[in-house]
Amino acid sequence: MATIPQIIALGRVTALLLVSGCALACERQFPYLGHWEGHRDLKGAPGTAPYIMNTLNVVKLWVHPNGRFDLQDMGMAKQGNISVQGQTAVLIITKIGGKDVETQPKEMRDNIAQINLKALGADKISYSDPKSGDPAPIELKRIATDESGRP
Repeated sequence: MATIPQIIALGRVTALLLVSGCALACERQFPYLGHWEGHRDLKGAPGTAPYIMNTLNVVKLWVHPNGRFDLQDMGMAKQGNISVQGQTAVLIITKIGGKDVETQPKEMRDNIAQINLKALGADKISYSDPKSGDPAPIELKRIATDESGRP
C-alpha cells in the first residue's frame, strides 16, 4: 500500500510531466486580432493614375474575435474565416464583394486560394496569397486602435 508522501510525489511527477509535455507540444498562439496594413510595390504603366496604383498596392486586414476577418486586397473586399495554429494562420475566403464564393464566376473561383499569415514580431506579420496578382509575401503592420496600441 502506498503511503501519503508517495501518493503526493506521484501526483507531483504526473503534474510535472503534463506541464513539460505541453511546453514541448503546445505553442502559444500569436494574437492576430485587430487591424493590419501593408503595401505592395507594383508599378503602373506610364500615365496610370496614382489613386489606381494606391488601390492595387494597399492591403488592409481586420481580424475579429469571432474567428472572422475582413480584407481589402487589390481593391477587392473579401470576408471569411481565420484558422490560427500557433505562430501561423490561414485565411479562408467565403465572400468576395459581399457575395458567396460559390456564386462567383468560375474564373473568380479559380483564382481563390487560402491566404497564409506568419508572425514576424509583436506587431508584424507576413501575408502571402499564392493566387494574387502579386504572389510575393507582404509585411503587414498592426494598426493601433486605442491608446494602449492594441485593438
